[in-house]
Amino acid sequence: MEGSRQLTVVSYNLHGFNQGKIPLQSLCSTCDILFVQEHWLAPFDLDKLNAVNPNMICFASTAMDDAVSRDCLVGRPFGGVAIYVNENLAGITKLISLKTRYIISQIKQLLLINVYLPCVSAVGRDNEYIECLAVITNEISELQYDDIILGGDLNVELNDKDVPCRQLHSFVKDLQLNFVDDKISTDDKSTYRVLSTGACSSVDHFAVSRRLYCQVQDVRIADSSDNLSDHCPLILEICVSLSSHPVSLRSTQSNSSDVLSFRWDKGDCNLYYMMTYNYLNEIEVPFFLLDDRIAQMSLSRDCSLHYINSYYRNIVNVLFECSFVCIPRKRRSFF
Repeated sequence: MEGSRQLTVVSYNLHGFNQGKIPLQSLCSTCDILFVQEHWLAPFDLDKLNAVNPNMICFASTAMDDAVSRDCLVGRPFGGVAIYVNENLAGITKLISLKTRYIISQIKQLLLINVYLPCVSAVGRDNEYIECLAVITNEISELQYDDIILGGDLNVELNDKDVPCRQLHSFVKDLQLNFVDDKISTDDKSTYRVLSTGACSSVDHFAVSRRLYCQVQDVRIADSSDNLSDHCPLILEICVSLSSHPVSLRSTQSNSSDVLSFRWDKGDCNLYYMMTYNYLNEIEVPFFLLDDRIAQMSLSRDCSLHYINSYYRNIVNVLFECSFVCIPRKRRSFF
C-alpha cells in the first residue's frame, strides 16, 4: 500500500481504571492506538487517563454524568470509553464524535471507531444495541474516508443468533468490514475470562475494511499476571495507508453508486408506523418549559436548551432506529 505504515492497535476493557491501570500503562508504551472500554471514571476524574502516558493523547467520555449529577453515587461506577493515540500521530488525528458508548476519530483517511455495546443484562438491551449502531451509521454517513478500524467490547459472540448479533453483522456488512477473529493465532479465542467460575467468551472484536483484511499481520490475545480485569487485551497488527490523497473509495460525493440508501419502496412501512408510534409515545415531552412559572425560576437558558435538544435527539433517534430495523439499506442499483 502506498504510504503504508505498520500500526499496533489494542482494544482493552479495563473493568475499572484502578484494576486496569498497570496493564494500561504497559499497553500505552507498546502500541500506536489503544481503544479503552469501561474505565468507570466520573467527569471530574477523566484527567487520570491523561496522566497514564505522556507520549499518548487521549479522547475520553464518561457514562457517569447523570449518576453523579442526580445524587450521591450508589453502587459501583460503570461505563466510559477512551481512545489513546501516540503523539507522533497526534498532528494528523481529529476527533469526530465523543459519546457515552462510542468514540469516533480519524487519522488522515483512516476512521477509528471504539465501541462499548450493551451487555446481555442491560435493561432494553436490544433497542439500545440497535440504536447505538444506527447512530454510528448516521454519524459517519457524511464523512470522507478510505478505511475503517472498528474495535471494542461488542458484548456478543459472533455466532450468536439473537437480535443484537444479527444487527451487528448487518452493520458490519453495510460498512463493508470483515471481522478478524479468524486471524487469532491461538485455539482459545476467549477475551472474557473469569478464573473463579471458569466462565469465558469471545466478546471483544476488531473489524476492518475489506481491503485492509489482507493487510492484517497478526491478531492475538494478551494476558499477564498484572491484569486484574476480566477482559484480556486484544491486539491487532495491521498495515494501513495514512496518506492524505483525495478520497476515492468512500467519498459520499464522488461515489454515489456506493452510498447505502433507505429503500422505502421495499420496506415494511406498516411495521415502521407501529414501531414509531409506540416508541414516540414513550418519549417524555418537556411540557414544563411552557409553564409560565418556569420563567420565575432560576432555569438557565442553557438548561432549557438542554431539555429541548434532548427531546429533539430522542425523536430523531427513534425515527432512525425504526428505519434501520424496518427499511432495507441498499446501494441505488441493488434492485
